[in-house]
This record gives sequence, structure tokens and C-alpha cells, in this order.
Amino acid sequence: MKDITSKERLLLKQIRKRTPMYIGEYSLNKLEVFFEGYKEALFNYDLNNQCCIIPKKFNEFVLKKYEQNPSTMGYVRAILQHVNDGKEAVEIFFNLLDEFLQENGFEKI
Repeated sequence: MKDITSKERLLLKQIRKRTPMYIGEYSLNKLEVFFEGYKEALFNYDLNNQCCIIPKKFNEFVLKKYEQNPSTMGYVRAILQHVNDGKEAVEIFFNLLDEFLQENGFEKI
């Protein structure tokens, strides 16, 4: 597994501090769309092998944490099943990402 690159770490720190500035509001669904667009841009510019904003194994980590079947949902849906508040959902996402990174030997965001 590769770590999140320094540029993406900086972006994630900024998003964590001011989520609505990047996606208009506190919304885990909108944050996921932002990340998917970011990954698509990396792919289109042939940078997807050099950059990483959300590690591939993060989804599995969250689903295991919430005891969910990987074939039925992703990390967003798993988190949103336990919290309705957008701001809290985004905070939980970043806390889980920090926990995931730390468990895999990487620095938190």
C-alpha cells in the first residue's frame, strides 16, 4: 500500500479545516464525489500511479470497522448508517482515515 502524497495530504488538511469551502457544505456524499473527480483527473493526466488521495484499502478498513459486507456498500454509506449529521460524518471520515493511516505505519492527516 502506498501512502497519501504530500500534495494530497495538504489538500486533505485544508478540506478538513474548511470542508464547505471545497464542496459547499458538510456532506460526506459530496466529499466522495469530490474525491472521485480528483481521481478521474489524475487518471486523465496519467498521474494516478504517482498520486494517492484515498488509499485503496481504506474502504475495506471502514467496512470491517462497521462489520459490513464489502460487496454491499462503500465507506460513505457505512459511515452514514451510523450518523445523520453532515459535519459529524465528515469528522468521522477524517478520524477513520487517520486511524487507517496510523495502523498502516503512515502519518495522520
